[in-house]
Amino acid sequence: FHRLAYIYFLVIAALNQLPQLAVFGRTVSLFPLLFVLCVIAIKDGYEDWCRHHSDKKENNREVQVLQGVKFSSKKWKNVMVGEVLKILANETILCDIVLLETSYPSGITYVQTINLDGESNLKTRYARPETTAKRPEREPPSGLIHCEQPNRNIYGFIANMEIDGRRFPVGPSNIVLQGCQLKNTAWVVGVVAYS
Repeated sequence: FHRLAYIYFLVIAALNQLPQLAVFGRTVSLFPLLFVLCVIAIKDGYEDWCRHHSDKKENNREVQVLQGVKFSSKKWKNVMVGEVLKILANETILCDIVLLETSYPSGITYVQTINLDGESNLKTRYARPETTAKRPEREPPSGLIHCEQPNRNIYGFIANMEIDGRRFPVGPSNIVLQGCQLKNTAWVVGVVAYS
């Protein structure tokens, strides 16, 4: 009953239950309300089914996850916070990741955020210089990220990363959010912050 029309049909049906106000038969006045509710229920059920099918397809896609000193395939639905992922060009990212390394030596990458904010222009993100020097394939990363709780603010991120006893800040330019698509970069390596 989040639409005014549904309340109108309910009021008409309720008033028709009173013998003094009944214009139609008592049961006939319920048909418009029941018809509208059934049509909306069928439409919402179909949309939910489509969303479930789409989610199932996305969650069963595979991603490269660092296990030991090499990357191996794993389904997105099994990815956990703290795992190191390798995302390839033009892939949609299904979790929030803090960048560790990119295919560019400078640690820069480009992402499209059209699914988040509707903007089709590419945005730059950067891996911290402290993490680009380490190669996850040779030396598995070990560290800790202290970050804020997940929230709806897509333009802010406050965190600290601790690697080898050194602590440095991580901000919104160092994180790639869920729903972004990797562009103009062959690959990125990042650690899952939120899943």
